[in-house]
Amino acid sequence: MATFDHNVKFQSMLYSVRNSGLTIGTKKATVEDLVPQMVRAVDQLQESIMGYNTDCPYQRGYQQRDVADYTTLLFTIRELGMLRKLHAEQARQARK
Repeated sequence: MATFDHNVKFQSMLYSVRNSGLTIGTKKATVEDLVPQMVRAVDQLQESIMGYNTDCPYQRGYQQRDVADYTTLLFTIRELGMLRKLHAEQARQARK
């Protein structure tokens, strides 16, 4: 079964928003519109990081790559000023 990389999708969507190339319905998307995708990317990377068997050197390498991706993602979200909205959306989804 193939997995979908939500971090890659978020990066692509962010690039499109920054270049005014992403629309949702009939309006141009904003960074705030990307918050649900941010949550999916963060959650997927967190689950991936926790799921590796670190006794295996190959999996440890994959985990380190995911940690680097996770750190970069969080820095990007922070630079966008979206950390509070990210946490609020995570809390909202957790209540569902």
